[in-house]
Amino acid sequence: MEIFEFDAYHPYLMAKIKQNSEKRGYLAKLAEAAGCQRSYLSLVIKGEVHLTPEHAFGLTQFWGLSESESDYFLDLVLLERSSSPALKGRLQKRLSQRRNDQFDLSKRFEESNLPNFEAESVYYSQWFVSAIHVCISIPKLRKDEAIAQKLKLPLHLVRETLSRLRGLNLIERINDDWQLTGQSLHLSRQSLFSPVNHRNWRDRAIVDAQDISRQHTHYTSVQSVGRSDFEKIQKLILNCVDQKRKIVAASPEEELAVFCCDWFKL
Repeated sequence: MEIFEFDAYHPYLMAKIKQNSEKRGYLAKLAEAAGCQRSYLSLVIKGEVHLTPEHAFGLTQFWGLSESESDYFLDLVLLERSSSPALKGRLQKRLSQRRNDQFDLSKRFEESNLPNFEAESVYYSQWFVSAIHVCISIPKLRKDEAIAQKLKLPLHLVRETLSRLRGLNLIERINDDWQLTGQSLHLSRQSLFSPVNHRNWRDRAIVDAQDISRQHTHYTSVQSVGRSDFEKIQKLILNCVDQKRKIVAASPEEELAVFCCDWFKL
């Protein structure tokens, strides 16, 4: 259940209550989190009064919403409380923008971008640059020779790329091993290198798909679909990406893997 699927705060509140209906004392905990009396919360549930922004903020903290989700919920509350048509229009426009932002992965993920065009041109011009960068997260792939063997690249090319990555402050040399500096990157779709990056890795996916001996997953289909169902599937994919990122964050660095996903209208 995503908050961005709701265009009013009351249905979302009721959905959260229903979702947690089996938890003993849940309404009392909600009231405590909101900083209001249980009787006032009951009136909110009945639709007789509205949450205040302070109440709403307390609930977002209790639910553990992200910053973007919290801002969205607060705007929904402000929209319901507003009596000014001008303010309502502005809030509706902002809510619409917040919903659209969820389809922009660079805004969905709180990660860094490279500092300038020149840095992006170094990092995203060839597939092996980011591949070498990520290789270093795997303990057994922190030496020049090991990376070259893993990616089947000439040793001189690997060493040249490692030097460029160090110039971007993405890696550093500690004793005889390369180490990441800890910076995580995401390329904005507004970048000129976004289509280049997509093409590079999809070309690599095609090469992998041609090797029928490898038990990897490659799926391509062209289908007709309803407009509303297109958006439902898009949300499913985004949720899948979110779940994948959570799994990867807790996963040990053992294998170098590539995830490519496309869902678009012709």
